[in-house]
Amino acid sequence: MPSTINQPNTNIYGTVEPGSTIHVSSNTNAQCTPVTFIDSTNWECQLSGLSEGVNVIVAKATSTTGAIRRIDSLITLDTSLIDPILTVSPVYSPNKCSISNNQWARFR
Repeated sequence: MPSTINQPNTNIYGTVEPGSTIHVSSNTNAQCTPVTFIDSTNWECQLSGLSEGVNVIVAKATSTTGAIRRIDSLITLDTSLIDPILTVSPVYSPNKCSISNNQWARFR
């Protein structure tokens, strides 16, 4: 899970034993969509409604034998953070880049 984010929604994921059930909760109003299993052991869900500041997220797995495993993680929402802006502009310089025979550009 990301530790500090600037949006109130994020995807979380994990790995469990096959057949386990997952319950995700938080100490804030954040809610997780129903857990989706990507395969028999990998799961994910979208967490939404995170509160500004520290959110404690608890993922609790219950195996088919009844064993329970709990993991607590902290996600800090800081909406004052700004996503970095990346601008890519095409630059032509015959001494810096060459493309031949439908291959990837090679930089020197």
